[in-house]
Amino acid sequence: MSGGTFESILIVYQNAVEGRQDSYDDWYTNIHIRDAMRLDGAIATQRFIITPQQPIVDGRTVDPGYFAHTIYEWESAAKSVLGHKERVGTASMEVIRDASFDGLRDYFYRPVFLSHGWTREKGFRRGEDVITALIRPKKGDEVGFSQWFEHHHAPDALKLPGVGSVGLFSYHEEQSLPTPFSFPLVAIYGIPDRSVAVQAWTGAALDLISRAEEVEAGCWQARIPRLRSEDVIDPTAEAAAEERRARQVYAGQFLSAEEIAGML
Repeated sequence: MSGGTFESILIVYQNAVEGRQDSYDDWYTNIHIRDAMRLDGAIATQRFIITPQQPIVDGRTVDPGYFAHTIYEWESAAKSVLGHKERVGTASMEVIRDASFDGLRDYFYRPVFLSHGWTREKGFRRGEDVITALIRPKKGDEVGFSQWFEHHHAPDALKLPGVGSVGLFSYHEEQSLPTPFSFPLVAIYGIPDRSVAVQAWTGAALDLISRAEEVEAGCWQARIPRLRSEDVIDPTAEAAAEERRARQVYAGQFLSAEEIAGML
């Protein structure tokens, strides 16, 4: 573990192969994120799953279309890309066959604005749950949008009940997947109280939509608390036992490096 500072996030959206959600979730929670936190430059991660409580935008309830969403914090996107490249499909980073690669979203972003800054102990979010909004600004308005977000949108959003923090991130030049992502910005709202925040955030969503070409948003409930790399390197006895159990249960059910490369 190194003592570097926060440089980027990796946001991941992924589903399970149909009928395999429980085993996929168990693998990701107890094996995969722990393998990732052992990579050079890893800081922390938190895994989320879909909640039925979703914002209503333009009269329709938002449907993110994914079961799980994970946010990683990194000292270096380049280190993460290299570490994944070297280890994925090996015993150091096993990928279960129950993970679907159809529609996988796995992209790095740099912090642009963080309402509460960042510390290694607390990260940049305030609240266990999140609303994540993928944003494509109107053409030519990228800089103007970011300025509007920081000076107008974020202060207004922080006044909403149930919203604890607001962060804005821009697409990183370092990426793992070969295909570019169509959302150059992502906003992440820390949610201490999901029951009131989802309803209150509807107005904020309308503000985003009015300024952007496209917005995709969803509310996510915490699957686990934020997990730091040091928590994985020196785990509790219970966490270590859960990882051993999961590895024993899914032994022989992992994809090879060649199979994974063919799916990406």
